[in-house]
Amino acid sequence: MAIGNLSRIGKKVPLTDLPGKGGSMDTMDFHSLVNEYNLKSSLSTNSPTSVSGFGNRFNPKNGFRSLEGTKINSQTYMNNSNSDYNGGYHVSEMFFDITSAGTHKLYIGHKHTLNSGAQWCADVPMVGAQILNLDGSLRHNITFTDSTMEQNVTQYSTPPTPQVLSAASFIAVNASNSYQVARFNYRTGTPSPRTGAQYGFDNSAFDNIPYPVSIDGTTSQNRTISQEVLQKYVYREVSSSSTYLKSQFMRTTGTYDFPSAGSIRIAYANTTETARFTDLDENDTILIGIY
Repeated sequence: MAIGNLSRIGKKVPLTDLPGKGGSMDTMDFHSLVNEYNLKSSLSTNSPTSVSGFGNRFNPKNGFRSLEGTKINSQTYMNNSNSDYNGGYHVSEMFFDITSAGTHKLYIGHKHTLNSGAQWCADVPMVGAQILNLDGSLRHNITFTDSTMEQNVTQYSTPPTPQVLSAASFIAVNASNSYQVARFNYRTGTPSPRTGAQYGFDNSAFDNIPYPVSIDGTTSQNRTISQEVLQKYVYREVSSSSTYLKSQFMRTTGTYDFPSAGSIRIAYANTTETARFTDLDENDTILIGIY
């Protein structure tokens, strides 16, 4: 071998190719990966969305998976007023491995995790979702509207599989000036006090760039997307005790090409009041499926 020829020795392997090509990753590589792909809390040890070694990915085609999320005390943030929350949105990320690339619909579920008290304190404004390749590059940016999303009106005590739900009936998301209970509504605000959100944001600004992933916590510095304009968003109105602990689902009206492995980022604001803050389960509120 000629002097200086290192083509077969120490050749760099992209960190995201380690599962297929083999190799090792030290602490510095880990931090480089976090910084390069902005994975942050999604790489937390023992996290449901952890991708340590890129081995812990979910297959949302086989069953709905809960998004590890966060929650916001809207009443505290709004200085005890009854107004809708007007802070920034959070972004959480879930990594998936569906075995092979394919064209599918994205399913989003909302679970009302409260079982008593003011039932309306579990509305979750959701502006959109992104599908990314494993290296963090953006593949699709989906704005949740009455034309891009449709809903199933059944409330489930136990979520069905995405395959079973794919055969169920879906109707349009409600986009009238009124709101409908136990339905997904497309509005500029919820009618519920001390929860919801006053505004959305212009999701088209993220057509070519990934959402920034929020870090853990609910302080203002950790809200990564600011509300800037009066925009509609989709949320499920749960102002009825019949919605306690029940899940309901919407899906994209169109299909998208998914890589065999990648991630899904959701922009949302899981807002509630002080009295319900402890009881609200932020890690079981949003469910994700692919089919």
